Amino acid sequence: MNFVYGASISADQAKAFLPELKHEIHQTLSGPLLDVGLVLAACDALLGRIQASLGDIYGFSEERFEAELDTMRIILSPSYLRTRLEHELSINDSLGERHLFPQSEAALHKMPERVADSYYGKRYAHYLAPLGVLLHLQSDIMAETPFYSVIDGLLTGNINIINIHDAEENPTVLLLQELVTIAPDLKRYVYAFDFSPDDIEAMDTLNEVADAVVSGQGRKIGFAYITPRGMSRTKLETLAWGICESEQLRRGSCQGIYLDTESMDDIYAFCEAFIHILADVSSRREQSLPPEVAARITGERRGARLLTLFDKDRLFERGNCSLLAKGGDKLESSLMYRNCWVKGLPKERLISALRPHKTNLHTAALLCSEQEYDEFAQTLVKAGVSRIRDGGAEGALYCGEPRDGDFPLRRYVRIVSVGAGAGRCTQRPYDWN
Repeated sequence: MNFVYGASISADQAKAFLPELKHEIHQTLSGPLLDVGLVLAACDALLGRIQASLGDIYGFSEERFEAELDTMRIILSPSYLRTRLEHELSINDSLGERHLFPQSEAALHKMPERVADSYYGKRYAHYLAPLGVLLHLQSDIMAETPFYSVIDGLLTGNINIINIHDAEENPTVLLLQELVTIAPDLKRYVYAFDFSPDDIEAMDTLNEVADAVVSGQGRKIGFAYITPRGMSRTKLETLAWGICESEQLRRGSCQGIYLDTESMDDIYAFCEAFIHILADVSSRREQSLPPEVAARITGERRGARLLTLFDKDRLFERGNCSLLAKGGDKLESSLMYRNCWVKGLPKERLISALRPHKTNLHTAALLCSEQEYDEFAQTLVKAGVSRIRDGGAEGALYCGEPRDGDFPLRRYVRIVSVGAGAGRCTQRPYDWN
């Protein structure tokens, strides 16, 4: 699906539009800067228009879609977004800590003036400016991920180009179309295309006009780490709930479980106990898999059963869940959809085992005693983990949370320094009223 200025166009029309894209972007950049208040209002209005039929497009069950919709109601609410703007776009330097965005909606993108007079008697002002043009590419498994990155791009005043191949009935594109319908002034800030990554000419054009590429390329893997003192029924049920709720599809979802042990017997005993907990939680969480996914998982499980005949690996199955007890400590993806691996990794080898995968590390759900928590958390941070959750709550979110070691909104802005001579700078070149 392609749309330009909020209107759907054919693939041929999209191809014909590409030579005009740079000119249209320059025209937009020459006009007034985007009012973030408009974006906040449009997101608020969008929440009232999301239809349950979108759940079918996502491929979610009714229960799952309602849960996702509850999440959207929170993270797209004006209060949530306003808090993120104030929290994520603050800076701290020698001139003192300030917020980039003042409290008033009308001037939300205006950066407080900073002045310094220690250099040759001159004074300077610092301002916030958007990067300009963001190119969003879908590479995460969850289909809604690019939608949220486009919202972040709009909040920071950027023009957003999104390319999702085979985007017919894609929820991101449909939601963005609805957003532009609600707020027509956004139509010059959102473009959607459906070009194949193999279309070199089209992709080169999109990359040429972009100031930054937003992509989740490079699989981010989450895992749980459990010590003997952290194996409480409550914590294990929380971990199981997170595995079932996310289907292990979200960025950083738990793919497998490391135990603080070297013993395969300990791993077998854990799997024997945890498979019952996981299956019990799964029975209370409806699952609806596309036929091709169900067939893939069935085939992979069959292959795993055969392999267990020749080594120490064992497959523990119950209902639609499985745990594969494996030797070694390699960090890897799982079959997903309530199927995990379980391996041993003593604390002494945490850094040496995980550090080689530092670019892929994401969330660690840490299940240990309160007395152990700080020590294990520090070790995981040293290994390269950027997100740690206690008690198995690997999916817990909060307002202003960093992503991959940085605040998302901060990636989409730049801070410019404007000299004002010996006098005070009174004109703000990036005054976004």
